[in-house]
Amino acid sequence: MCYKLLQFLLLLAILGACTTTNTTAVEQNTTVFFDLEDYFEKEATRLNNKAYQLKKKLTIDGKEEEQVQAVVKFEEELRPFARLNINQPTWRDKYHPDSVFSATQQLEAIDYTTLDESMKITKLVIMYDSLSKVREIYIEKQSSSLIMNTQETFIYQADKGYSIHTFQDIKFFDDKEILLEVEYIR
Repeated sequence: MCYKLLQFLLLLAILGACTTTNTTAVEQNTTVFFDLEDYFEKEATRLNNKAYQLKKKLTIDGKEEEQVQAVVKFEEELRPFARLNINQPTWRDKYHPDSVFSATQQLEAIDYTTLDESMKITKLVIMYDSLSKVREIYIEKQSSSLIMNTQETFIYQADKGYSIHTFQDIKFFDDKEILLEVEYIR
């Protein structure tokens, strides 16, 4: 009798362990927030097919430089945006999503704001057009160390271009401001 009870408990423990493992695997594949990595992978493929050129303007502490780039690999161009993905199951409780709807109940924007001051990405806003396609993505990122504080703003506009604005407050040195503006041209 005791032997059969022990077998039953062992079988129950094994089945319980299998169930927990499967649940964890399912949770890891669940999309928690807007997936920037997936979006920019698809966007790069779409833009590569449109054969855009890029007009780039770089401003460092007020000094400007401009160039046109004829050969574009959008996977590389959009990588800085894809790396800012907050869609991590472990970050589920780190951000507060807030949806904005029009008077006709059409989704206009999703605003993710950090609830945890230790998170580098402090804000992510996805804005949609009237056809429910992504129109613009706005991201704020901050980082701090003993010698430098950095604030970055990333703005992506579908079929128009993007900008990355960086401000660095460096102890014992002059502050540094960098602005990269990229326009898609044909």
